[in-house]
Amino acid sequence: ERGFTVNALSLELAQCPQQTAGRPLMQEEVELRSVWLSLVYLTLANVRHESEASESVGASVPAEIRSQFQTFVYDVVNAAQG
Repeated sequence: ERGFTVNALSLELAQCPQQTAGRPLMQEEVELRSVWLSLVYLTLANVRHESEASESVGASVPAEIRSQFQTFVYDVVNAAQG
């Protein structure tokens, strides 16, 4: 994450000249990528990853995604940590 917010990282990925799918992504694919990035950030927050950002690594996850997946991510992290 290197201090990037979810939105900033999504913007950086969108600006890459090399298209990862070899074509522009459909809106559904852009949204899916945002969800995946958010899941990573929520996981990092749950394992208390130290961020280079001034705020918590999970704080940049959009509220709608956070409310939808926070419990799931918490449960998965706790199960993995035993």
